[in-house]
Amino acid sequence: MATINDVLTEIELAVKTVPNVRVHREPTDNIDPPTVVFGPLSMEWDVPCAYPTSGTLELYVIAKFDDRMNERLYALLPLVAQAVDENTTHATVRSSVPGLYPTGNTSLPAQILTIEISLGG
Repeated sequence: MATINDVLTEIELAVKTVPNVRVHREPTDNIDPPTVVFGPLSMEWDVPCAYPTSGTLELYVIAKFDDRMNERLYALLPLVAQAVDENTTHATVRSSVPGLYPTGNTSLPAQILTIEISLGG
């Protein structure tokens, strides 16, 4: 059975295969794009038991705010998604929505990847 930490580590190592991208498992104000930050993890229990069996993770794929931010996000997003899909056994990318990542006194442009994780067996 995969633990939550096992799956998050697997995702972190997968994203670190993308060249020139910094990865933060915890929220931080120390952002130097291009960066991926782990967001909150939602968990589900299939039956009454002590341990969750699945969940959903939000990954913030963050770009520098400038006149090429969308171009950079659209180039980086498929690389991060592919890294997760190809280099993990317990995670699958499901969708992406545009958003902002709050940092300090500003917010940076982001695409928020929704990743389904499996924790059972």
